[in-house]
Amino acid sequence: HPRALSLLRYPPIQMFGSLFTWKATEEEKARIDKRCAVRASAVRVCLQVNTAAACDSFQKDLHLCQGHVVCPDAAAEFNKCTLTVVNHTGTVATTPTCDKEIQKMRACLRAKGVLEVYA
Repeated sequence: HPRALSLLRYPPIQMFGSLFTWKATEEEKARIDKRCAVRASAVRVCLQVNTAAACDSFQKDLHLCQGHVVCPDAAAEFNKCTLTVVNHTGTVATTPTCDKEIQKMRACLRAKGVLEVYA
């Protein structure tokens, strides 16, 4: 069939859109809005009365929530690191910082177009 052949040569963008784009879909953005709304609000409220540095933990929690939706592998790595920190029994000097993991997750969120940073 000629139409079938043309589809094979030139597939509709919608069929393969997620393969060619790193951006989050509208469905993923809606899931983030619904799932992470309380965390986003907590960051905004915190920043109304504190410095950005004082609200960093709230931002990390928001980014973790967003990451679970669109960057699950990076979110899992960050979550694993934070659990290591919580259960760490060594000295303060040997406590992991999780900087590498949060940067990787934020890079993924930035690539997906959903990174929210409040300042």
